[in-house]
Amino acid sequence: MIYVVSALKCEIAPLEKKFEDCGIKFILTGVGREHAAKAVADIKFHPEDYVVNIGVCAGDAPGIYLANRITDMVDGKDYYPDLRVKHDIPERHLFTSGKVVSFTAPGVIYDMEASAIFRVAQRHITVEKMYFVKIVSDNGQNLPTASQVSKLIEKYIPQTADLLSQISRAANEAEREEFVKEQIDYAVATVAPALCLSETMESDYKKLVTYAAAVGKLDEVTAFWEDKLDRGCVPVKSKKEGARYVGELKKLIPGA
Repeated sequence: MIYVVSALKCEIAPLEKKFEDCGIKFILTGVGREHAAKAVADIKFHPEDYVVNIGVCAGDAPGIYLANRITDMVDGKDYYPDLRVKHDIPERHLFTSGKVVSFTAPGVIYDMEASAIFRVAQRHITVEKMYFVKIVSDNGQNLPTASQVSKLIEKYIPQTADLLSQISRAANEAEREEFVKEQIDYAVATVAPALCLSETMESDYKKLVTYAAAVGKLDEVTAFWEDKLDRGCVPVKSKKEGARYVGELKKLIPGA
């Protein structure tokens, strides 16, 4: 699951409208570190989930940015998102303030939630699954109206959509890899004890099953052992017999 987290309704409304059928869950936190921390703490995370914080910020240069470092201006702690997915969004150092800033330093951006979101989310997911997308709305002066914020979010929908698409691909790939890993573990755990394999032989067998999964032949492994079970060939009576069956299986996997 991808959780898109925003502080304001005027930030999240354009995103909900654009991505309502994309399997994304939207979380409205409210403004500030405490509200953000509480909202993220209420999420029922799974290890494969992603958090994408999208909202406006203060800065000296208009545009959309990804935070590659987050500094909490209250406690001084730094947090480092691991931006692994492909993207074309410029990166910036983001400072999370405990109040609305009235000035902006060159080359950095400011918000009021990111450090709290990171701090709480990292208890449940790894740092490569957190992204902080910030759109500059002001320089600490002349704060935007809700309508202006929504228009800014809408302006950068193409860049946001591309990033979310890349994250979705990464999430799907991670889920597929986890599913395959579970299949491999199951194939080894259910068969190896019935083959009287030594520790070394079991390790070699797991490598064989892992290779079979990589080349799309895991179904053949399952069918092979189901046939042996149906014919009463397993459990075996000796390591030699177990090794022979593993050898037969190996011949069925091209390149093994």
